[in-house]
Amino acid sequence: MEKQPKKQMVIATPYIEKREGAVRLCSKLSLPESELILFYEVDDDYGNYLCDDRCDAFLVVALEYAMFYNLDITCEAPVSSRLLYQLDTFYIPTVSKNVFYAHNIKITSKTTDVEIENARGVGTGFSGGVDSFYSVLKYLNTKDRYELTHLLIANVGALSFSDTELSKNIFEKYVEKYLNVIEDLALPLIKVHSNIQDLYRDCPRSNVKFATALKTCSCVIALQKLFHIYYFASGVQFGDFFLDPTALGSYDLLNLQCISLDKLTFYSSGAETTRIGKTKFIADNPIAQKNLSVCPIDTEKNCGRCSKCLRTVIQLYLTSNLEKFETSFDIEDFKKHKILRFAMFLANKSAKIHGYRKAVVDISKESGVKIPKSSYILAFFLKPLLYSKDMLKDSVRARKLFYKFNVDAKFYGKEAALKSRKQKQHENY
Repeated sequence: MEKQPKKQMVIATPYIEKREGAVRLCSKLSLPESELILFYEVDDDYGNYLCDDRCDAFLVVALEYAMFYNLDITCEAPVSSRLLYQLDTFYIPTVSKNVFYAHNIKITSKTTDVEIENARGVGTGFSGGVDSFYSVLKYLNTKDRYELTHLLIANVGALSFSDTELSKNIFEKYVEKYLNVIEDLALPLIKVHSNIQDLYRDCPRSNVKFATALKTCSCVIALQKLFHIYYFASGVQFGDFFLDPTALGSYDLLNLQCISLDKLTFYSSGAETTRIGKTKFIADNPIAQKNLSVCPIDTEKNCGRCSKCLRTVIQLYLTSNLEKFETSFDIEDFKKHKILRFAMFLANKSAKIHGYRKAVVDISKESGVKIPKSSYILAFFLKPLLYSKDMLKDSVRARKLFYKFNVDAKFYGKEAALKSRKQKQHENY
C-alpha cells in the first residue's frame, strides 16, 4: 500500500498591517483543512519593534499545536538558525519522547544568522499575582543591564477566545484593571492582543489549549527588536523540573532555553525559590499589599474562597503577613471562617498534586502558627464533594444544577459566583 504523505502546516511570510491606533504582525497559517491569519497587535508606539523578516514568533506559537496534531511545519520565510537548531536538536525530540500526546515533527525552513539589533529592553509579564509581583519587584531596581524596563500583558488564552470585538473588549477591560498599579510601578506597559486561541480553541487537551510559556513568549519574540531579556514568571522550582504532560509549566526550564535567541534571552524567574519564598519577598511592598490580585474571578477584592485565593491567603496568614493585605483580601471573612477555609484548601485535590498542601503544612511547622485540627476532620468530609465538583465542572447539565441551587455561591460567595458565570458565558461565546 502506498504510504500517505504526512499532513503539514505552512507558515507564510510575515507582514505588517497598520490599523487605527495599532499595528499588527501577521502571517497566514495553512492547515490541512483550514486557513488562519494569525496576528500580534500592539499600539502604534511599539509597531516599529515588530519583526517581520522571519517566522520565529509564528513557529514558536504554533509548535504545541503542530506536535499535538502531528503536523510537519514548513516556513516560507527564514527562521533564526539558533532557534531552529534548538527546536530540532533538543525540544522536539525530548518532548515527543516524554509527553504522550506530542509527536516528533519535522520543521522545514531556511535559516538566517543576521542579528537583529534591539533596544536592550528588559521585560516581564504582569498579572498582579504572587509570581508576577515577585518578578517585577526583584528586577525593578537592579541598576544594571538586567534591570526591568517594560511590563507586558498579552492576550494569549487566559482571558478569552476568538478574534472578536468581545474578546478585544475583555482584554482591554483586564488591562484597565491594572493601570493604577502599573502607574505606581512607573514602568511602560506593552499590550499585545492576539488571536492565538483561534488556532488552539478546538484542542481537546486544556494544558495545550490555554496560555503556556511558548504562547506568551512568542509575543516577546514578535517584539525582538525591543527586548534582549525577558523574565517569564515561573510557578515551578528548578528542582521540580519534570516533563509532566498535565502541566506544561513543569518543564519551562527546557521551554525557555530552547526558544532563546542570539540577542534575546528568556529566564525562568522565581524558579530559584518557593511559593512561600515569593510570598515573603513581596509581603512588605506597599504596592503589592494594595494590589495583589490572585483571583481568576473579576471581583473588587480577591474572593478568598477559590483555590488560588485560599492558597495565597493561607500562606499570608501562616507567615504573619495577612494583616498587611487588608486592601486585597477580606481578612475578617477569613478569620470568621478560618476552620472552613483551611478545610477547603486541605480537601482540594490540586493542592495535593502540585505540592501546595505540603508547603503549607511545612510553613505551619516552621512558623509555629497552627492549622486548626478541626480543619483536617472537616476536610475529610469535603473531599468527595470537591472531587465531584471538579469532575462535573465542564458538564453543561451539572453547571445548570450548580447555578439552580446556588452551589457556586455557597462556595465562593454571591458576587464571585455571578462574575464567574458571566466569564463562563464569554468563554462559550
